[in-house]
Amino acid sequence: MTLVGIGTDLLVSSAIDEPIEDGVLIVDDGRIVWSGPLSELPGFPCVWSSWHPPVLAPALIDAHTHLSIETPGREFEQLEAPDAVIATRAARFASEIVRSGVGGVRLLGEPGDLSTQFADAAEHDPHGWPSIVSCGRGIRPSHAIVSVADIVVDTEDDARRGVELVASSGADWLKLHATPSSLRGDPIEPLFSASLLRLLIELGHDAKMRIAVHCHGGPAADICIDAGVDTIEHGRFLSDEQLKRMADSGTTLVSTVGIGAIARHRQSGEPLLALLSELAEPVRRAKRAGVQVIPGSDAIHGRFSLELHALELAGFTPKEVFTQSTR
Repeated sequence: MTLVGIGTDLLVSSAIDEPIEDGVLIVDDGRIVWSGPLSELPGFPCVWSSWHPPVLAPALIDAHTHLSIETPGREFEQLEAPDAVIATRAARFASEIVRSGVGGVRLLGEPGDLSTQFADAAEHDPHGWPSIVSCGRGIRPSHAIVSVADIVVDTEDDARRGVELVASSGADWLKLHATPSSLRGDPIEPLFSASLLRLLIELGHDAKMRIAVHCHGGPAADICIDAGVDTIEHGRFLSDEQLKRMADSGTTLVSTVGIGAIARHRQSGEPLLALLSELAEPVRRAKRAGVQVIPGSDAIHGRFSLELHALELAGFTPKEVFTQSTR
């Protein structure tokens, strides 16, 4: 492939401390192979693009969202709509996401084959849709109330069938629901038995999938950390000891502060920024413990900036916020 050079007045990157004036990217088949100031450009044989943006920066990455719904509220009602309505709505959500500066998303569970449909749409319209990494269909037990997870696992045989369904769909990740929603019942009550949760994680690893777990804390979090899941989603009630173990094991916390702040703001009228600061306390504790934290919107489409602000309120520097939301 021919190398392509792209010049810019100002190059911003999480890998450098300060923006670079008169910056250059060298791209090979869609991958950046070199970046830096024009004055230090090696002798690459490249074709120069006529596109010369004033500022060039990585797109943001939303590490936890859904395209079949928008939140907070009415998730089940939204999913009762005809397929054509869900598809049209998803295209609108995708447009809102891209316009907000987000270029990549991780879909954390969609019912049926919606993840595949959305990924196909993104491939055919890369300018109107963000790039997609998918968990396919989420896994939950029968007694759990989850709108976007439709694979039910109550037994070991169910677990084997469920993980195989997700793996055979080509999903990049396996999404498990290990505790209830923070809005329903006890948010740290384990949804699966300890043995069944361990089996699901083991099966996911055996299928070469990375594993994301909806988990607010409690005994299920201990199992997830010990078993080596890749990300814990939400984690609002993780203990200091659990956070320390996450830091030691390299388990990432995906914070989703904005959805809770918006829900309470709508109910109570409390100032949104004050709620963001209050609800960012678990993220502050995670930072103090040394846990890697990355932001996810949880389907508050077009408002990913709330998650970035929550990280800043939790004590992350602007450079840290930029780094964690672009890698």
